[in-house]
Amino acid sequence: MARYGYAFESEIGSSLYALDQSGEVELFYEKLVDTHAYDRGVWCPHCRERIKSNMMTPKCIADFVVVWGKSHTTFIECKSSRNERGLPIRNVARHQREFSLRIEYFGVPYWFVLNDRRVERHYKAYAIRAFELDDWIATRQKRGIGKYLPWNEMEIKAMNIERVKGQLWDLKPLFAGA
Repeated sequence: MARYGYAFESEIGSSLYALDQSGEVELFYEKLVDTHAYDRGVWCPHCRERIKSNMMTPKCIADFVVVWGKSHTTFIECKSSRNERGLPIRNVARHQREFSLRIEYFGVPYWFVLNDRRVERHYKAYAIRAFELDDWIATRQKRGIGKYLPWNEMEIKAMNIERVKGQLWDLKPLFAGA
């Protein structure tokens, strides 16, 4: 299975770096290591060879944690798809939905940044808060109307993230009030 999400995660990381360097938003961010990062094994610190094992790795709560302003924290989870119908609901794992809702319960913003990669060089991205995404998924599942979050509905339900020069995204709206 091809993993297109890594390219989008890299773009979001570069966008956070550019936003930090611009000085428009004072922030510190960290990329959290994903469980899939261990799928190909890890490097032995002594002999520098790859060790392939069935390691038990913890579930990761998000792709990025961002501390901004003087005392604000935001979590960002990146999802991308080339599917013509929309983002497959199965791409949002149950533990991610549970973690995101628990984090939002305590008043910390948790953003799912969803990337439409259907058309080469004309990518679109949308941001939606965790509780809104969970309501949307629950509504679609109750009605039994598909296994996807359609791209045309996403334009209505989620905030559009603008693409800027250099394969970057304008993430300033995620930090409104900074």
